[in-house]
Amino acid sequence: AVVVPRTTLDPLLARAAVAAGAELREATPVRGPLLEDGRVAGVRTDAGPLRARWVVAADGANTRFSLDPRPRRTLQTCMAWFEGRFFEPGVLEMLFLPELAPHYGWLFPESDTRANLGICVEAGRRAGTPIRDLFARFLERHYARRLAGAAPIGAWRGHPIVPSAAVEHHALPGVLLAGEACRLVNVATGEGISYAMESGQLAAEAICEALRSGEDPATTANRYAARLRRRLAAPYLVSDLFRRHGAPLLEGLARLGAHPWFRRLARQAPAAARSSAC
Repeated sequence: AVVVPRTTLDPLLARAAVAAGAELREATPVRGPLLEDGRVAGVRTDAGPLRARWVVAADGANTRFSLDPRPRRTLQTCMAWFEGRFFEPGVLEMLFLPELAPHYGWLFPESDTRANLGICVEAGRRAGTPIRDLFARFLERHYARRLAGAAPIGAWRGHPIVPSAAVEHHALPGVLLAGEACRLVNVATGEGISYAMESGQLAAEAICEALRSGEDPATTANRYAARLRRRLAAPYLVSDLFRRHGAPLLEGLARLGAHPWFRRLARQAPAAARSSAC
């Protein structure tokens, strides 16, 4: 597998947007929508308002542009980076553990000597345990020996993820939501980068058509929502089915794998195989 760090991917996307004619304004946090005549006419920033005929809101789980009425299901993540030769380059490791089920822990190589390790768990599964404590326990139990000679890079990081089991679009008039702002996150895996890029492309196409035709904002938003459903409804259905039915099976296997009897059997199997080969 090939893993591209966000520190590489994000600048690539920004440069591609600028090359296509976009104006990039860095260090300009958006404080909220600029409302005029019942619709969004731009955004408010510390430097003043930025006016726009359309706004694509890609501001993540805590978006200021959504009207989504659905209850929020929140996943918590915590991750860290390490430098060293403690893993096999190009090989992703995913650990399905009882305390994280139906989600998982991971090791994702980002180069031959650098890897990202982390966990993802539903907020309600932590039973009051701080996510950083859960992550520290994960590292100690599963990677302590391998990380003994590795060097940590920077601080641990974490952020909430708001997934959904259905593709829906609930935005302020004049806004198209993209990525996690539209809850386009896989409910089983917590992955959302591919959905963010796909939805951004669909939003751009919808806005181009709207500017050419002069149609009303509601028509554009409805068309965009329909295209999102056509593109993403099938994978969302699969991920929700996996979360409902496949994840409990993985949790059961994880509990079996953690049982002392199974571990003894696993340790004895290689010796038995060598004996039979002789």
